[in-house]
Order: sequence, then C-alpha cells, then structure tokens
Amino acid sequence: MRVNVFREPDLSVDGLLVDPAGVVSLPSIGQVKVVGYTPEELASEITGRLNLSLLRDAQVSVALTSTASRVITV
Repeated sequence: MRVNVFREPDLSVDGLLVDPAGVVSLPSIGQVKVVGYTPEELASEITGRLNLSLLRDAQVSVALTSTASRVITV
C-alpha cells in the first residue's frame, strides 16, 4: 500500500504492509485500522488525523500496490 501526502515527502510512505489485524503503522499518526475501508475512505481518515495533529490542509491519496492471498490447508 502507498500513502502519498501532497508536498510532504517525509509523511508519505511507500510499501506499507497491513498486519494480520488489518492495521498499518504510519510514522506521523501511529496505527490506522484499514480493514473495511476503500482507498478513498482511508485517505479521508488519514487526512482528518493529519489535519488534527500536523498539517492544516492535508491532501492524501492511498493506493493499493499489491495483494496477498491466504492459503489454508487442512
């Protein structure tokens, strides 16, 4: 997953991995639950958190760069 904060390269992160609990850790705002969100909804959530703590008018985009499948053998 890639999180891009416009004109803020220090806050942008490429290659984020979602943990088994459905959470990513962003250096600027901490842990964010991503399960059940579309990329647009997640960008809105991250924007809100950044606007509360670090920036005034953050512009965030989120892109899914790869997916992983689970194989369970019984």
